[in-house]
Amino acid sequence: MATIVHRGQCEFGELRLGATLTLETGRVTLEVVGSGDMVDGLSERIGLLRFTSNTGYFTLLSLFRRSVNTRLGVGSLSTYAARLALESGYFSSEEEIRSRSWSMHVEDIAKIIHVNGVHQHMIMPEQGGFIMHWTIASPPAVVLECPDAGVTIRLGQHIRTGGDIIRGPSVSLSYPAEVVFPEKVEPDAALQMIHRVRLFFSMLMGRMLPITEASVRFEVEDRPHDMPIHGLLPTEPSDKPSERLVGQADAPTLARMLDCWLVRYDELEDAIRLHTSALEQRRLPVELRFQIFVQALEALHRRTAPSVADPIDAEPVLAALRDRGVPNGVVDRVAGVLAHAHEPGLRQRLRDYWNTMTAEIAALRPTQTRSRFVGRVVATRNHYAHRTDREDQVLEGAELWDATELVKAISHMALLTEISVDITGMGQAMLDRRFTEFSMEAA
Repeated sequence: MATIVHRGQCEFGELRLGATLTLETGRVTLEVVGSGDMVDGLSERIGLLRFTSNTGYFTLLSLFRRSVNTRLGVGSLSTYAARLALESGYFSSEEEIRSRSWSMHVEDIAKIIHVNGVHQHMIMPEQGGFIMHWTIASPPAVVLECPDAGVTIRLGQHIRTGGDIIRGPSVSLSYPAEVVFPEKVEPDAALQMIHRVRLFFSMLMGRMLPITEASVRFEVEDRPHDMPIHGLLPTEPSDKPSERLVGQADAPTLARMLDCWLVRYDELEDAIRLHTSALEQRRLPVELRFQIFVQALEALHRRTAPSVADPIDAEPVLAALRDRGVPNGVVDRVAGVLAHAHEPGLRQRLRDYWNTMTAEIAALRPTQTRSRFVGRVVATRNHYAHRTDREDQVLEGAELWDATELVKAISHMALLTEISVDITGMGQAMLDRRFTEFSMEAA
């Protein structure tokens, strides 16, 4: 969004001070001006603050003071950063900001499931030429019921018409996703759910889809009133893949997958956060992206695969070490090793995923063998995690890049299989849609 500046005043109880509100992508800044004593006495942190001007009014949430500058002979300038700003909202307390309906516009969501009310008809008359008919009507929403997660997602299409006699008529389309809760919820709970729904569609698409707009709906005198939300953190832009990775799914199938995703999110959160952060941050050093994707695979396998043995009772071993005067630092390291000794190692985790995705991995890297891939990935992880001596097995340069791309693909498919997505043919789709970009032919 373009930077928007509002000049007006803020309410600090009975005190009103001149202020400037600046809205930018992912940032809400408030500059308060007043006499030195007034501004210096303001709180460092403010839960809720109301701002008014002749160009709009806002409720600002979770402010903290970034700086105070004194201007001799004039006054002081106090700069606050706010977490969120609700436009056209004028609330007295945070308890009032509760609603059942929260909406967002997610980029390219229509490529996953298209809600369409615009239809084109072409007529070819016998005398030549053609006649174009357009039918424009707001379509009914596609409803994704998620009973186990306790929410309903309504996917719609907003149609705006315009134009002039010179350039002709115009139609602009947007695709809101409304998250409806059974009861009114506060902003934190609503934004958490919105974020999780966005991540679900991002996984289906194969890249992180940004939220371009967000709003909350209130009923005012039995009429809906939508309040735009400013301050949501932006997403690193990416244009690949331009089409979804997952094949076409109807609304009931999509709803079942989304419901499973939301129900299992807390269980899989470590793996999801690691995978999606590395998926978004393409400009990170390749060594770091490699480590993050490997950690995502390990976290997912740890949460979903059965243990190979019962946990080891480490206390007798640790007690014996202490009795022999072994330093506490060594004892702590032994305790850490024993705590996870019953779990499969990275080598076994990679083998398990390879065995379940053999056909898709073959499509991605047809000449790659399991033993060579697993051995080199483990050696490389150990080198960067434990600073072992570099050996021939440790990947670097183009080989490290290509291994990172393959680990990324395996991690992505492994997450999708946890919510019952059919990954048949996804390996080739990842190549065709440039989800994976290998630097050289597999050796």
